[in-house]
Amino acid sequence: KRITDEFGPDDMVLLFCDTKMEDPDLYRFLDDAAEWIGVPVTTIADGRTPWEVMRDVRFIANSRVDPCSRVLKRDLSNRWIKEHCDQENTNIVIGIDWTEVHRFERFNARKVGWECRAPMCEKPYLSKQDMLDQLQAAGISPPHLYSLGFPHNNCGGMCVKAGQVQFELLLRTNRERYLWHEQ
Repeated sequence: KRITDEFGPDDMVLLFCDTKMEDPDLYRFLDDAAEWIGVPVTTIADGRTPWEVMRDVRFIANSRVDPCSRVLKRDLSNRWIKEHCDQENTNIVIGIDWTEVHRFERFNARKVGWECRAPMCEKPYLSKQDMLDQLQAAGISPPHLYSLGFPHNNCGGMCVKAGQVQFELLLRTNRERYLWHEQ
């Protein structure tokens, strides 16, 4: 939204890498937010879930090594960008906020030659709650997982990088989904 407010929606692409393991309400949220911004969502997917990627690479991801995120998000988006974007005329904007500026720095370091921005790492700094309040003021309900106490909306609440506290939260709030992952 900050970018469309600054430059307008023309020639913008909202790229979403679907892990095929998202909370169903994320898709509603993406559509609502895209309508607010004025740009449709472009969804790409490898077709596998994180568990299928981990099986295929014969490695269970953890908080330090994430082949699922690499394959289903980073590699996939990199291919799409190279195929559809002109490096000289493309700015890559990522939705990382100031509390995770270290993630943006890693992202930016991997995008040599590309102009990258993370508007939520720029002033005015907003808290997660400030951002959720802005959405609600625009008539957009935040993704369901936030109302359950999840700090992010990745992989339906079961990102392997999240840790035991989040796994316990998933167990309490969506036992069926937790047991599917456990299996």
